Amino acid sequence: MSLDEEPTASSGVTPIAVEYRIAAFSVPGDMESLEEILTELPEMDRLTALQTARSLPGIIPGCCSREIAEGVVERLAEAGLKAIAVPASEIPDLLHVQRPHRVNVTDDVLETIDSRGRTQAWSWQDVAVISVGVVPSTAPSGFRSLPLAASGSSHRSWNSSIKVSPRHRPEVWIVLRNGQPAICIASDEVSYEYLADRIAPSSAANFRLLVEDLIQHSATAWLTPSTIAFKEHRPASHFDFRTCDDFRRYIELQFVLSHQPEH
Repeated sequence: MSLDEEPTASSGVTPIAVEYRIAAFSVPGDMESLEEILTELPEMDRLTALQTARSLPGIIPGCCSREIAEGVVERLAEAGLKAIAVPASEIPDLLHVQRPHRVNVTDDVLETIDSRGRTQAWSWQDVAVISVGVVPSTAPSGFRSLPLAASGSSHRSWNSSIKVSPRHRPEVWIVLRNGQPAICIASDEVSYEYLADRIAPSSAANFRLLVEDLIQHSATAWLTPSTIAFKEHRPASHFDFRTCDDFRRYIELQFVLSHQPEH
């Protein structure tokens, strides 16, 4: 039985209420109409509906039944907004993620090592989505990973024309299949020792090498538009996010989008 199939009493299985969420893929045109439609969702007042409308595209907060979700999706379609109802269990949990201290990229696996030295290995087939973005840094002021040569001592230029503020940092998020915890690799909190003789003098250059390695080995992974922009050295505005929450919401939506038939 798939996640979007709800068991019935006639099947001999005790019915379980499957919660749904709504993913909206386009930007609303008529904000007032959208606000009115969103208030049909449980516990969605007008203020929350207005804030949600302004944050789209994205996954609309809160869960509801399949019937309510599909009804709202139909209303949204009538208003010209592309959206789908998605079982809540199919949306990755990006609030509880792994943040490795070191990584190791091999032909067979991605290894992550936490600050206590605990190692985990992930098959490249486990990688579902790779997303790169620049977000406000949460690292303590003056944080430096050791050894210095392996981590890079500071943010420098992405290339000759793009500068990254020391208060912001690039991160790469790796969303794994089958509900496994996602991995967040922050450029200013990870060591790049595995690069060995490829280590560059700056963390920006080392981070770019890491991303290139991840992409090269993850042949079946979905690369978000921000990742492609980073890979192709486009202007930083193509992969810059105002807040960490904005970046997480973006990755959630990209994960859902990666499972759509047309993609």
